[in-house]
Amino acid sequence: TYYHIWWKCKKAQTYWSKIRNWLEEMCKIQIEFRPEIFLLGINVEKYNKEIIYLIVHVTTAAKLAFAQRWKGNDMPDEMEIIRKIWMCAEMDRLTQELKNKTESEYYKTWEKFYHWFKKRKE
Repeated sequence: TYYHIWWKCKKAQTYWSKIRNWLEEMCKIQIEFRPEIFLLGINVEKYNKEIIYLIVHVTTAAKLAFAQRWKGNDMPDEMEIIRKIWMCAEMDRLTQELKNKTESEYYKTWEKFYHWFKKRKE
């Protein structure tokens, strides 16, 4: 079933645990490990707007990477997932630019990801 492939399977659990750990490192908060948050993007209302926005974008990127590999035996590697997150960040920047929003609004959301990524490279 969809639920097993995307959530209950041992490989899927390991994958989503990694994404959860990344988000907790980025946001410096505890995030419940529930499919509603990671697969559907719901029940995150107890966090502030920027954190919700980041959670939704990171999990969307993770779902894209997962979907491209679901029929194979391998899960997406870390750089593949991070590239998807970068793509989401760039698309978000372009969207905000088209809506004439300020860069500060963009960085308010994405600075947590940028700091996290920079620390990983050090």
